[in-house]
Amino acid sequence: MEDVAAEAGLTKRTLYNNFSDKDTLFRQMVDDTIAFAESFARGLDEEWPLATKANLAARLEALGLRLALGIIRPELVALRRMLIGHAIPCHRARVLRSRTGEGAARAGARVRHAHPPAHPAGA
Repeated sequence: MEDVAAEAGLTKRTLYNNFSDKDTLFRQMVDDTIAFAESFARGLDEEWPLATKANLAARLEALGLRLALGIIRPELVALRRMLIGHAIPCHRARVLRSRTGEGAARAGARVRHAHPPAHPAGA
């Protein structure tokens, strides 16, 4: 939450006054993204029937521009980065568990944080 507050130019206190925890903040970000996507889709429903052969190229170009601008919205980029940052460690843990079993995954997590032994086994 400290990083989020700093990036937003807020104090942690202000952030916590609006979002009780990371999960609440995350859910709000997802809800806002879904609302934007739904609004975008409603706009298509309203605009697309107005397309004709004469204006089809212009309508498609406008659609492409709207899609591109929607994809690069800063809040959507930030959400993607957060999801990817969270997903990568989770994926690694799932792969480790699937290959070695749950107990080994927990042991592997401990090993990653420990220093390697000074003398390798069998040396």
